[in-house]
Amino acid sequence: MPALLIKPGTATFIGFPYPPNGKVKIFLEASSPVDLFVCNEQQRPQISSVADAQAKGIFVLGGQSKIDNAFVDIPAAWKGTSWYVLIGNAGAEAAAVYVTVNDA
Repeated sequence: MPALLIKPGTATFIGFPYPPNGKVKIFLEASSPVDLFVCNEQQRPQISSVADAQAKGIFVLGGQSKIDNAFVDIPAAWKGTSWYVLIGNAGAEAAAVYVTVNDA
């Protein structure tokens, strides 16, 4: 996946099909800390902050500049639908981000 440039105070998301075994491995490197969320289509527009997402039970890795192969279980209820990695930049400067998502 190419590097992304995420402006301050914004987020971007990438959709994926449900993985065959329900598990993925996420790798991320960023030039400054970013927040990573794993969510479904209904949850995606509801994410406004790390604390808000955590309160809603959304998987969050907040304030990360490097994630070395985080293993994430994608809920079985999401089979047959897309799921998303949403990356938010709450910082004051743009963040260059490289992220890969693979079946685990």
